[in-house]
Amino acid sequence: MRFSLARTAGVTAVVAALAAGGFGIAHAGRTGTATPLPAPPLPAPPLPAPPLPATRLPATAAAATSAPPLQPGQVTYQYDGWGVSGPGYESGCGAQVPQGWPKAKLADYHAKFSGSNGLWVLRINCVLPGTKTRADMVNERIAALRGTKGFRVLSIVDGLTPRLHPNGEPYDVLHTKTLTYTYTDDTGGTRLVISRWTTDYGRPTTATVEITAAGRKQDLVGLQSVVARATKTFYRAG
Repeated sequence: MRFSLARTAGVTAVVAALAAGGFGIAHAGRTGTATPLPAPPLPAPPLPAPPLPATRLPATAAAATSAPPLQPGQVTYQYDGWGVSGPGYESGCGAQVPQGWPKAKLADYHAKFSGSNGLWVLRINCVLPGTKTRADMVNERIAALRGTKGFRVLSIVDGLTPRLHPNGEPYDVLHTKTLTYTYTDDTGGTRLVISRWTTDYGRPTTATVEITAAGRKQDLVGLQSVVARATKTFYRAG
């Protein structure tokens, strides 16, 4: 099967150096000391910029408070694939992903898809080393996030997902382990993350694929749907 390969706030420091000096005046034909002219007054410092009105939030923060929850019925899907290819070969993976979510390739076998409002993300890494179990991956993620502001584990669930061939026929069952958690982001809002580890090649315990979706707490049902679709349509080519 072939597929297409395809907040920070800056602070600008402005320094104004103003200098004023007296002038000595010598009168020809006599001696004496001239009275220095007074130094010109320093200009008044500029008034500070008025604070932004409370209603002018950063774009992502405004969207986080106003955008409706992600619903399963509002998402349409399309197959997308990524990987590497060369003369006479191709190697990669793919899945059904939300249509209209632009793709950013993070590595040869690792891609991210982002919703246009900046709130929703789907990330798929399909070539994990396969030397660790799904439980190992969950425990490592939790350990890495300890100390993160607002970090809270909501659930850890083992599951089985029938996988569909790109032609629509079922042909495999994936063993999965799914971690759902929340944390506080830089804007003070709560982010929700669903990370799922699974495997292919019939190995029931090792983790070779990670599928992660993120959004807000109110997007839980929609994000679960996105992860479920990516899981059951995931494929490896080459």
